[in-house]
Amino acid sequence: MYDILIKNIDIADGTGAPLFKGSVGVRDGRIKDVFRSPDEDSLCTAAESDGTKRVIEGKPGWILCPGFFDTHNHNDLYPFVDRFETATLLQGVTTQIVGNCGQSPAPVSADPERFQMLLDYIQPIVPYRIDNELWRSWITTEKYLNDIKALSPVIHREQLAGHGTIRLAVMKMENRKPTSGEAEQMKNLLREAMEAGAIGLSSGLIYPPGVYSDREELIDLCKVLTEYDGVYTTHMRNESDLVVGAVKEAIDIGRQSGCKVLISHLKSIGPKGRENAEEILRLIETAQDEGIRVINDQYQSNLSSTGLAVLFPPFSLKDGIAECVHRLSEPDFRALVRKSIETDLSWENYYRKIGPEKLTVIYAEETNEYAGLSIADIAVRRDMNEVETIMDLLVQNHGNALLTLEFCGEELVERIFASPFTAIGCDGIGTGSGLPAHPRGYSNHVYMLGEYVRNRQLVSWEEAIRKCTSLPADFLGLKDRGHIRADSRADLVIFDRETVGSKASFKDPFRKPEGICHVIIDGIERVNVGEVLI
Repeated sequence: MYDILIKNIDIADGTGAPLFKGSVGVRDGRIKDVFRSPDEDSLCTAAESDGTKRVIEGKPGWILCPGFFDTHNHNDLYPFVDRFETATLLQGVTTQIVGNCGQSPAPVSADPERFQMLLDYIQPIVPYRIDNELWRSWITTEKYLNDIKALSPVIHREQLAGHGTIRLAVMKMENRKPTSGEAEQMKNLLREAMEAGAIGLSSGLIYPPGVYSDREELIDLCKVLTEYDGVYTTHMRNESDLVVGAVKEAIDIGRQSGCKVLISHLKSIGPKGRENAEEILRLIETAQDEGIRVINDQYQSNLSSTGLAVLFPPFSLKDGIAECVHRLSEPDFRALVRKSIETDLSWENYYRKIGPEKLTVIYAEETNEYAGLSIADIAVRRDMNEVETIMDLLVQNHGNALLTLEFCGEELVERIFASPFTAIGCDGIGTGSGLPAHPRGYSNHVYMLGEYVRNRQLVSWEEAIRKCTSLPADFLGLKDRGHIRADSRADLVIFDRETVGSKASFKDPFRKPEGICHVIIDGIERVNVGEVLI
């Protein structure tokens, strides 16, 4: 007897092997049997007649596959809003990796000043409003994870410890090397996180305080990860003209420390974008041949999204965003910031490298009338200089504003997507919070299947499914997921290859995905014909 029997359906087992017609029996949260038709039809029929509780019959166009991994999002606090994490679940995602870009909600320093710095640092990217007294209690990662577990989230969550969060707890936003004592404190916080169940460390090396760290600091921390076979994920130091060096640094951190490396949302910005893209993909492949465990992930869009403060030079944020906002009233400080934004290319200066006409506000706490307008357009409306406009927007919105950045053409996104080492991560910011957002948080996986596979035919169905199932599962060591085989977790998705996709847009990011027919997590059906089962 099965809890669920899925019959006569095209199956992609997650490995990239060809589709086959078959049936799958689920019992006690696990895949019990995989039948390959027609040889085992009689066994399947006998099982059905033996009291199976739920039978799902395959239909033309349907594909059964392992539940999807989202290797990169910022849904850390989403369960406080919705334990089903509906926008993510409806895409077929059954496992998600949180705590990315150096930004995890814990561990928190007991010092009130540092806690406020953490809020300023985290909330533009993780904009869920929760009780600050609860958040203040997350002195350890264990306490934070236990409070999340108490919410009974439906989707499997794998937590990364944020390098920026750890560094801020120990050193505030200071632009210097850690002392030997501070380095030990950071390693101890990381060890506590790993003991509590975290799977690795993330860095955000364009954001303060991560931008202030050097390679040696990161290698030292990543050596702790090797004790747990953990993963180092990184929003690299550069994704434009110096992206080749940034990839080399990420690979070298893996080489020197021995840990796994997952390069976040891989992209190549600027006039040498195509040339650099080929080189960084070659570097990843060569590192694999060398025995270094490294892959990358990607969202399927040429528009990135992050907080407005990303346009500011690192020196201006050394005491936190709130202090930068305060000091922009000082003429000398403001002049230094303006000069750096206008002329300095030593940091990841998106104003110069992308251009104000390709930097678009999608949300601003106090000036949301500018949502949908580029920095160039807003400057024209205000009849003022573009950099002055950026500084005023940061001040007027208390640092709480989101941008999109058009970083390259679609052809480069397609090229990186086609790499066999590219996994899928939506990089969703504020998904389910009700705030305006990049539509990728609500649609990335289904958009990838509908547009990149069915319409553009960039890879096969089997390969696309591998990218968001067995590739990340095996790499991260979560080997009871990502496959359809006996004794794997019964995390399963059925989608219709003819209709899967999304009509979500920046004007309407909240549109429900299309073509996801059923989602099963740990043997429990959670989505039926596009509706969440409560």
